[in-house]
Amino acid sequence: MNTILFAGYPGSGNSQLSAALCLAAELHGGGQPDSGSARLHEIYRLKSDLQAPAQKIPEPNPCLPGECVNIMTQEPLRYKQLDQIYFGSVSRIVLTLSDPFDALLCALLFVRYSASIATTDQLPPAITGSLESLLPGYAYAQDRQAFLEQFTLESLRDAGILDRCLLSFSNSGTVIPFFHAMAGPWAFYGSSYDVSGRPVLKLRQDHLVKAASDGFAAIASPLSEFLGCDQALLLDALRLQKQQQGQASEAQAQVSAYQPGTQAFARYFSRPALHSFANQYYSCLISLGYEDLVDAIFSPYKL
Repeated sequence: MNTILFAGYPGSGNSQLSAALCLAAELHGGGQPDSGSARLHEIYRLKSDLQAPAQKIPEPNPCLPGECVNIMTQEPLRYKQLDQIYFGSVSRIVLTLSDPFDALLCALLFVRYSASIATTDQLPPAITGSLESLLPGYAYAQDRQAFLEQFTLESLRDAGILDRCLLSFSNSGTVIPFFHAMAGPWAFYGSSYDVSGRPVLKLRQDHLVKAASDGFAAIASPLSEFLGCDQALLLDALRLQKQQQGQASEAQAQVSAYQPGTQAFARYFSRPALHSFANQYYSCLISLGYEDLVDAIFSPYKL
């Protein structure tokens, strides 16, 4: 059995793609889907399940050629582990990319979401540590409820804190403490799989968002060709997964209305702050295929 890896920096959309392929497995042969999340194979769950009963080990996905499972990971390439922590050999890699500004804002929203589900009145150390690193000098409320009222993207923007946060992110080498142990720096993640020696399909998050608004046809074709699966079945699964995700998003709407992959970040960072980051990481952005983003940042008319 081999693995097709769906890799991506946290918040980039790789989990949705992997979940769609799991839904395709349920739809295969005219079946009816249960819960897409029930079949979503994620490496951190699998690591804890490897010593568990055999039925917890994923079965091959019938939509994929050969004996293959699809697994989602947010880890960068770890050379010695590529064929050790997955099943058999990693045969192909689907890599989703998010731009650095979406990555940072989504991380801040994840910090807020984590605070919203915390079981204590005080903020957990994992949250306070990330805040002190990303937002030096930021006087945040220690009480969880007060923090939730205070910590919104809009209030951080209006106080000029988001620009300072982007500067900290830039000067740290694009490290987000909350995600660092799992995913490493953003600037390293996107290029880490270039030396995997496996076929890699890179998909930008903003292109995925646009494809979703157009019925997924633009993404189903290259993805099905790369995976070797039925395009019509994958298209049905992507659309069904979007419906399921929309229902989940409604339940979490209180976290934020921010939509990554739409250049909404331009409403939260000042143009000088964006210029500074793009100047420092120009080569990285170009190498990841973000020439159009760099052009938009430096154009007085496009953002």
